[in-house]
Amino acid sequence: MTRPPPDIQTFLDDLPEQTRSALLDLRETVRSVESNLEERIGYGVPAFYYRKRPLVSYGATSRHCPLYVQSPTVVEAYRTALEG
Repeated sequence: MTRPPPDIQTFLDDLPEQTRSALLDLRETVRSVESNLEERIGYGVPAFYYRKRPLVSYGATSRHCPLYVQSPTVVEAYRTALEG
């Protein structure tokens, strides 16, 4: 089992340039939607928190950059679009 990164910058610095660039774009997209977010490591990966609750988190694998929706409210609001 690997240790979670101590901070987001370390997480990003350890990634290949193409992956890091994609995640920096993703971070900016998330921030553009809501400016009142806290970003920190949660569950071993970078996460955005809104009102002290996890909203979304993201990671990196060798093949893709996952975005994890942490908010049941968001999942419910888009339930139909997420079917299948």
